[in-house]
Amino acid sequence: MSFMDAQEVWASDRATPLEALIYPLTKQGGRNYTGLSPEGEPMCMFGTHPAEMEGYGVIWFLGSDELKKYKYLVVKMCLEIVPELAHGYKVLYNFVDKRHKQAIKWLKILGFKETYEVKSFGYGKIPFILMTYEVNK
Repeated sequence: MSFMDAQEVWASDRATPLEALIYPLTKQGGRNYTGLSPEGEPMCMFGTHPAEMEGYGVIWFLGSDELKKYKYLVVKMCLEIVPELAHGYKVLYNFVDKRHKQAIKWLKILGFKETYEVKSFGYGKIPFILMTYEVNK
């Protein structure tokens, strides 16, 4: 897992990289995927699962440093898969560590908006940004 992703999951949930990767797989109704490099090596895991509020889904993405080698390929893949991940939801969302500038930039490219800043989020009590994606019906 990349350094910034590991920092983010620790600050939000006090989760290790392994715990952060396993947790979404336990969520009922989730759709989870592993992204492979052109050489067939895992370089990210991502997906969605239903939130408590009807019509809302939590989107997540955790990657390795390998993503930097294939950033254009990854953006292209994500632009294609986000509509599939959004299927069945009105809104996708997640909270992103404000320090994780690359994740915020990536989400904006995919059509997410910075909705709200939480000044003291999670165990780390640091700023996180609520990122939302409204699904076009």
